[in-house]
Amino acid sequence: MLGLIIAGSALSLSASTPIYLRCAFGPESAEVLITADEANSAVTVAVPSTGHTEKMAAAFSATDVRFQNRQLAYVVSRTDLSVARTIKLIRETDSGKCSIEQPPKRAF
Repeated sequence: MLGLIIAGSALSLSASTPIYLRCAFGPESAEVLITADEANSAVTVAVPSTGHTEKMAAAFSATDVRFQNRQLAYVVSRTDLSVARTIKLIRETDSGKCSIEQPPKRAF
């Protein structure tokens, strides 16, 4: 989902290759899986504990990826993989950390 270059790392991925992120916001919060697809300016957010999955338009800059729906706004850092999630209604932001996951093996 995100074609990213991580500063300070030897990792360099093509913008045409989706990047898979696993993000945690703390022990009391559900894990969030993000697929960043820079080539299509989109992300897919999945919350495995609830089954919720949503595709959103995304803005990719050199330093971060920004995307939102009606309730939530996300900013993922492309340099240190930190993530901020803002609940728009109450303007409260929590922060977390993401890790890059290997692409899933597919049968087709």
